Amino acid sequence: MDKRNEALIDLLYQCADDDLLVSFRGSEWLGLAPHIEADVAFSSITQNTMGHAVYFYHLLQDLGEGDVDVLAHERPSVKRRNAVYLEKRNGDGQYDEDPYFDWALASYAVIFMRRINE
Repeated sequence: MDKRNEALIDLLYQCADDDLLVSFRGSEWLGLAPHIEADVAFSSITQNTMGHAVYFYHLLQDLGEGDVDVLAHERPSVKRRNAVYLEKRNGDGQYDEDPYFDWALASYAVIFMRRINE
């Protein structure tokens, strides 16, 4: 495998694993928003993020890395490529006071994706 393919596969693992963890972390906040509108919006964002993870895992499957479900759920932790920050506990704070739902990472992901598409 050439270096470009290796780099692409590594990047796809990083994106997939990050989005999978971000969506799981976000799901811990569902039902805790101070207003129903915020809760519904955040639910949609979390679901969309999980969709991105599924998309990246499908790309990895297409590149011969294995089955989507195995890639997402059965790889050992030493094979994961997520950002270490995402392993941080969400916390016990109030939704509107301690929102550890990774808005900075989500903002970075938007910038990153725009940059890739240039």
